[in-house]
Amino acid sequence: MKKPFTLGFIGCGDIAVDLARVVAMTPGVKIGACADIDAARLEAFSRRFGVRAAHGDGRELMDSEKVDALYICVPHHLHYPLVAEALDRGRHVLCEKPLAITMEQATGLCETARAKGLKLAVNYQYRYDRRAHTLIMLCREGLLGEISHCRVNMPWHRGPEYFTTGAWRSRKAEAGGGTLLTQTSHWIDIALEAMGSPPVTVAGMTARRRFADVEVEDLGMGTVELANGALLSVTGAMTVNPHQKVTIEVYGERGTAVYTGPDDFPPASKLRLLGVRKKRYSMPFPGLFSLQRNLIGFTRWIRDGARYDNEAGRSLPVLATVLALYRSAETGRKESIEDS
Repeated sequence: MKKPFTLGFIGCGDIAVDLARVVAMTPGVKIGACADIDAARLEAFSRRFGVRAAHGDGRELMDSEKVDALYICVPHHLHYPLVAEALDRGRHVLCEKPLAITMEQATGLCETARAKGLKLAVNYQYRYDRRAHTLIMLCREGLLGEISHCRVNMPWHRGPEYFTTGAWRSRKAEAGGGTLLTQTSHWIDIALEAMGSPPVTVAGMTARRRFADVEVEDLGMGTVELANGALLSVTGAMTVNPHQKVTIEVYGERGTAVYTGPDDFPPASKLRLLGVRKKRYSMPFPGLFSLQRNLIGFTRWIRDGARYDNEAGRSLPVLATVLALYRSAETGRKESIEDS
């Protein structure tokens, strides 16, 4: 019988709690250690999930604990230095998105991981949502025919507590951006995977419509041109009332696919096909929902060399797209996407 796969959690906030709940229901995986600079948050997390090895600093955890991989879920601007240090110490890493807040940092981390033979992943878990996986596969297999365009719409709601309980989210130097980077990038990622062509240019606009006293956008829109000429339209908002589900519409010459993203718990998504017949695709990893499948996929990637879709290099196109949308919003011009 294999020993449990152990994760060291660096960061014990809300996202860490979400993954820790999934670890607790996943046989063969456990939290081996945790770290957070907030003593009260660290104590609450370690007590709730029965983690004996608790540290007040991520580097202290790296010094002291032998775990199979590190899970890094701290404010965005801290991703780069912590991941870089983890790789320097020979650790495999699962990092929350974004991998970094500049392309230079993100590509540098990917290059370091490859050079050292280490596994580095970014937690774009919705690739392992059953209906999102089906959408990607049927597009890749050409069931919709040649794709002309796609629309991503994320009409979400966030209250004032979103920024008051995590003030770093309101500051561009720490968050890197607002709704396009923090939330909408999940769905841009699915759309780009489905459309199967690299993004090349963008035109974007951002606004602060509801949260005027923050530095990041609460509303972002843009159009992305792909290398094959197809267009991707993106709208991401945290200003909508009431909160609604994400939709991704993909339009092909033979048919249309309409994906409705998961919300609530347990998460449930939908996929509607028009003009073409449904086709079933088996999931590459077991699990009840996307976050658990992604966790299992990550552990099997490290232990068994299984194919895994969230290797960090696969996250570079969506980061490049979002950063180009920000540049376009600032310059008022169409912007090229940096090589990824």
